[in-house]
Amino acid sequence: MIPRVLWILGVSVGCVACTSPVQSGDAAVRQVQGQWAYTAVGSPSIVISGALKITRQQGASVSGILEARESLPSGELRSASGIVAGQVVRDSMLDFAVILGVDHSRRHVGVLSGDSLVGNWIESTDLRVIASGTFRARRTQ
Repeated sequence: MIPRVLWILGVSVGCVACTSPVQSGDAAVRQVQGQWAYTAVGSPSIVISGALKITRQQGASVSGILEARESLPSGELRSASGIVAGQVVRDSMLDFAVILGVDHSRRHVGVLSGDSLVGNWIESTDLRVIASGTFRARRTQ
């Protein structure tokens, strides 16, 4: 499962790397500022839910916070919250990272469609990939 998700994420990241963000002077920048209901699933058996709050958008650049809880296979609940930083890419994608610690983050690459965002995520440290999966978000405000 992880190799397949990594391949999909690699293709997504490759597509993002081949395109540049829409510049702030362009009228076509999609506005994503607001609150989004966020859910994600991943390997190994991770379920995450919460609120993605994009509190600032300047041109294509976005920032905010993810306030979420993560359910582990053991039944343990833990925080999956962190600072969000990223960019709108070519008016149809959102590429952002959730900073979970000094050397620990989750990168998300998703496709925007109306008030929905669907894509893949990968969690890593400076040394290795920890987990990966899919996510979806729906704008609520």
